[in-house]
Amino acid sequence: MPPPQWAPPPLAAPPPSWPAPDVATLLESAPPPRGRRPAVVVVAALIVVGMAVAAIWVTPRLLAPTTDPTPAPVTSHQPGVVTVTPVPQPTAKTVLTSGGEVGRRVTFRTDAGTGSLTIAKATWSQAGLMAPPQGEQYLVIEVMITCQSGTVAINSLSLVAGTDPAVGAAFGPAVTDPLPGVTLTSGQKASGEVGFVIPADTTVIALLAANRHTAATIEVPGP
Repeated sequence: MPPPQWAPPPLAAPPPSWPAPDVATLLESAPPPRGRRPAVVVVAALIVVGMAVAAIWVTPRLLAPTTDPTPAPVTSHQPGVVTVTPVPQPTAKTVLTSGGEVGRRVTFRTDAGTGSLTIAKATWSQAGLMAPPQGEQYLVIEVMITCQSGTVAINSLSLVAGTDPAVGAAFGPAVTDPLPGVTLTSGQKASGEVGFVIPADTTVIALLAANRHTAATIEVPGP
């Protein structure tokens, strides 16, 4: 047994206690994990961009009409076409195969050669491609030109009607067999029609040489 005045030694004081750390504070002060936040940001950015592209691609198709497209009509801009209906012209005509010098053969001489001119028929008429001017008619003559020596160059402009002034072949008379443009040599001949627009009166038809001098003349009576 312990002695009567003995007492157990006092217990040592416990060390001072430390307050428990705050979990929220520790989480806020903790450094972010390395390598994860940049990856998250990149993934989020890709998701946003993908959604934007999908919206741009899908929206027009949602707004487009669902009916089948109808092709637009093709329009053609063309100048207006005016149709002119010919007005029937009087068919009355006077055909001369004689009278005056019609049917007579007239000889001529030029610097290039010699030949003859004959008007076999002359027709006065108001019928043609259009109506003749007031007070005038169409005169269509059927001629034959022969070369006797040298050369004789002819065409429809080699013949004129009248003398003051002389009138050349004109547009309007109904010429079905025009006089060709040829150069005749000895023994050759050519025939055809030439039309004029002149007053309906006696006229003189002249054959012009290459130098435009008168080579021969034939008088044609009026209608």
